[in-house]
Amino acid sequence: MNVRKLSAGLVASGLVVLAASCSQVERLCDLVCDCEHCNELDESARCEALSLDQELADIYECGSAWETWAECVENKGECREDDATFTTHELDYCASFIDLGTPCAGDAECNQADAFCNNGSCMRRSCNGNPSQPCNSDVDCPSGPDQCEQERELLDDCAQAAAGVVLGSTRALSGSHGQD
Repeated sequence: MNVRKLSAGLVASGLVVLAASCSQVERLCDLVCDCEHCNELDESARCEALSLDQELADIYECGSAWETWAECVENKGECREDDATFTTHELDYCASFIDLGTPCAGDAECNQADAFCNNGSCMRRSCNGNPSQPCNSDVDCPSGPDQCEQERELLDDCAQAAAGVVLGSTRALSGSHGQD
């Protein structure tokens, strides 16, 4: 990440960002963009949005809530390398099985796609968190709950109580390619 470009853009726009906060924003940007292979323009836009939200949180006396949320993202966020997605949503895996309820003596008797015969019954792989969701690989399993949702809600509540605003980039980053 080009910190000079980010800092110059923020100074030119009249914003002052504290060094400690900037490094936290930089760490978040690096986590996400290293995972998602951001180009310079996307990385700059993400970092500016996070910097602005962090600055607004400080203005509305929600800096502590922003830091708590950011620490959660840093500590609980994961990179799903198979689809280059950074998320704070719990990951689900394709490691369970659905019993299709059809008796069989061999795989040829299981007429559904990707079904196989196991101990006399047709089976299919499924997601751990949602056994009714068939899958072939982990990518087929939707994400679970957001591990930083509580921290994000506390930040949103603080900002709304202070000024009636919701800090947009925090919501986008916590749910990056996941489900709310």
